[in-house]
Amino acid sequence: MWSARLSWKHDCLIGNRCKKFGVEVIGFPIGFYRKGNKLYYSHVESVRGKKEKIKKFQDDLENDPRINEFESQSDTVFFSYSVDKEIPTAHQNQKIFFFKPVYVDKKGYEHWEIASWKKAHINEFIKKTRKDADEFIIKSIKKTKIDEIYFPRFIPKLTNLQKKAIELASENGYYDYPRKTELNDLAEKMDISLSTYRQHLRVAEKKLIPELLSVLLNKAHE
Repeated sequence: MWSARLSWKHDCLIGNRCKKFGVEVIGFPIGFYRKGNKLYYSHVESVRGKKEKIKKFQDDLENDPRINEFESQSDTVFFSYSVDKEIPTAHQNQKIFFFKPVYVDKKGYEHWEIASWKKAHINEFIKKTRKDADEFIIKSIKKTKIDEIYFPRFIPKLTNLQKKAIELASENGYYDYPRKTELNDLAEKMDISLSTYRQHLRVAEKKLIPELLSVLLNKAHE
């Protein structure tokens, strides 16, 4: 198995809005079909950032004339859009698949990790894709072990407050060493009491840590 790490920027529904509203997005393109002279692509994305910025991102995306189906819940959006020509995604090359979820940063750069059975397939994909890029960076092309491939897993469901609590802790360095913030600071950022914040964070950790440990232990025994 071969893999490649790519970073690139182009005229994109998601990337342009990440830069405009100062948010980050993690997600997947999940399918496409052709109808008449148009191609229709479907995506599911998780938007990260301040609540008001996420809302502006979602509203602006929903009102784009290219969007033909749109649903949102909390920070997740599911949508399909139409284009008059093929766009550079792994959909167009069935020999390529996404290695990990696509990450789009606040500057609008997309970060892809793709994989294929043969290096030649990746090289061909890169050659076609970079033609549509304003900027294109190949970070690596290498042989990859199967246990490095990302497979989506069912993870425990968190409430909005639990998710916010653990995201805030991670983003502000609570899990760094030395620790960069304390619980009372994080509680203030969420505008809730220390005891309430601590409860949300601990419940989120209790749900997530056993799942993460099971993954690590399974890898250790392989």
